[in-house]
Amino acid sequence: MLTLRNGTAYQLPPNFKDPGLKAGEKVKIAYDTVNKKHEATAVTLVQ
Repeated sequence: MLTLRNGTAYQLPPNFKDPGLKAGEKVKIAYDTVNKKHEATAVTLVQ
């Protein structure tokens, strides 16, 4: 699970490879909404 500062939560896929995410880093998230839940399809670090 990935939760943004604004409280929005995204379920990460089972095959998610952590690119070294740390609390407070900026990310870009591509997602689909399934059963009213956000499911991340891609997460990338923003520099």
